[in-house]
Amino acid sequence: MSIETKAFPMLCETYNKISQQAYEEYTESIIYLKSLGCAYWDFLEHTEEENAKYMSAMQDRERSALTAIVFQALAIESFVNLLGVQRIGEEVYYSEYETKGSTTLEKLKKICKEFLKKPYPTNDKDYSMLTSLLKKRDLIVHTKPRTVSIDGEAISYEEFMSQTEYIHKNICEEIKSYENLKRKLAMLEGKEIDLIQENYQELIKCLSDNIIEMIFKATVGNRESDAN
Repeated sequence: MSIETKAFPMLCETYNKISQQAYEEYTESIIYLKSLGCAYWDFLEHTEEENAKYMSAMQDRERSALTAIVFQALAIESFVNLLGVQRIGEEVYYSEYETKGSTTLEKLKKICKEFLKKPYPTNDKDYSMLTSLLKKRDLIVHTKPRTVSIDGEAISYEEFMSQTEYIHKNICEEIKSYENLKRKLAMLEGKEIDLIQENYQELIKCLSDNIIEMIFKATVGNRESDAN
């Protein structure tokens, strides 16, 4: 009989990897824009090719920032659900914690208060960045665009860009939210490793035990058959 263990999909790690890769692209676009040496870009002072490169870099900057933020938030949400299911159990978690309208932060605080018997720390910079990240995610997902007047003479680029410029504020700190969350929860549980590391260790042990058992059956089992 093979050794059985419970396995949990850890999409939170995949989401975080996508987020971090997007953030790397974001920093590259920032470096390129800075290399242009212009704090303010005047399209009338540059060639069509230069303007095209500038707009492409600006679009890369925005796209990578949006991806980094949304997937970092997805990693947080996925991890909190994984924590709840694994520690509390699917039936109880989905019936008592995953209630209609409950936010990720509400579920996180409830898990800590009712299961871990400890409050989740909310008086530090990490929590401030976590709440900021999740708010940004909601604003992105539920975007409410505002019209910008263009009359051929006065085009308000600042007003136009301001509708998405909020995504860039504090992004370098917000992008650390997933790793900070894993670390803090491990500390609250009094463990040296976080939930994901714990799961990987369990999977490796299970695979190792099953391989050993297969080898044992293949060798010892054949010897017993030969003896008979």
